[in-house]
Amino acid sequence: MLDHDKLIRCIKKNSHRLDAPIFNNQDDTLQKLREKLKSHDKLQVTHQVISQNGGYSVLGVDGSQVHPDRSMSRVWCGLVNIGGIALHYSKSSRVEFFSSPEIVFESDCAPFGLSPETIDLMRTARELELACDWALQIQETTGNSPLVLIDGNLLFWFLDSKSDALKSHFFKRYCAALERLAENHIVTASYVSAPRSCDLLTMIWKPYSTGSGRSESIFCDADLLADWLLEFHRTEFFPMTTAMAQEYSPQTRPWFCYFNVGDEIVRIEVLGWMVQNDRENKDSVIECVLSQICDQALKGRGYPVALSEAHERAVIKTSDRLTFFQSLDRLQLGQSISQSGEVFSRSLGSQKALKKRIVAI
Repeated sequence: MLDHDKLIRCIKKNSHRLDAPIFNNQDDTLQKLREKLKSHDKLQVTHQVISQNGGYSVLGVDGSQVHPDRSMSRVWCGLVNIGGIALHYSKSSRVEFFSSPEIVFESDCAPFGLSPETIDLMRTARELELACDWALQIQETTGNSPLVLIDGNLLFWFLDSKSDALKSHFFKRYCAALERLAENHIVTASYVSAPRSCDLLTMIWKPYSTGSGRSESIFCDADLLADWLLEFHRTEFFPMTTAMAQEYSPQTRPWFCYFNVGDEIVRIEVLGWMVQNDRENKDSVIECVLSQICDQALKGRGYPVALSEAHERAVIKTSDRLTFFQSLDRLQLGQSISQSGEVFSRSLGSQKALKKRIVAI
């Protein structure tokens, strides 16, 4: 058990190390950056966003996972759970709940093997694939497509740290899901709270060098816009220009903007076909998306209610995790052992957890 009194004393003892000076004139530097911002015409353009109160449907999707654990179960497998909620705002408003738990075995991860890494990557794939499935189901039932809201980025930057084989496999799978969304004209947006991206900064400023041979910025786009982007206003949409972004098709390539939702500046990412649609047609898909996201953020007191509720549908609690592993072991034991006291003794948890509870002092 962590001794909180000793922890506080330890933190206080190391307080001088918590504010390591990266550079001293942070405020002056940030002010200079904001001055540079004024010289870029496109970065100066902002748009007010009016909340759309009703008359739309939104589908929030989120996921969670359980990694394989030898200390919890004899069975080597993991669990991916994708949760979703569809909110229909109209004269007869209603709610639809979705949930899809899926067990992941070694054979499901061939040829990469079952690991926490592959489980995490598979969860993202299932989020996108089920988002499309559920959106099409709603479209077929109601005749209207919902706005699909996803938590996190549409640019899968985390794949850069993976092996070439893993990156190639899952990038193709992710893009295939995005292609399905685009081909069916399902309006899709991702919502990034507390963004740390520096796309706008790189347009106006070379990364600060600390003198240690490393180039790093202590600022991000949200810092640049904090005192400038008005409440319920957004920037223009900008295309992503990284090497990975170039591997997307034009209709799925992510575009982004920053949006002041009142409590914070968030990053909104959309698919390329939506931006292209607005350029070629008078109807503005983008404005509808932002208006609906604004309404969702207001309803959720700063965070889209569809995403927060989807998270609740997806989250796997400690008790759920225990139930999962217990059920696996019971099924396996039931195949080879009839009624046994061992099965019931394990209801208290894993063998490791059980031993910890019964050790005498």
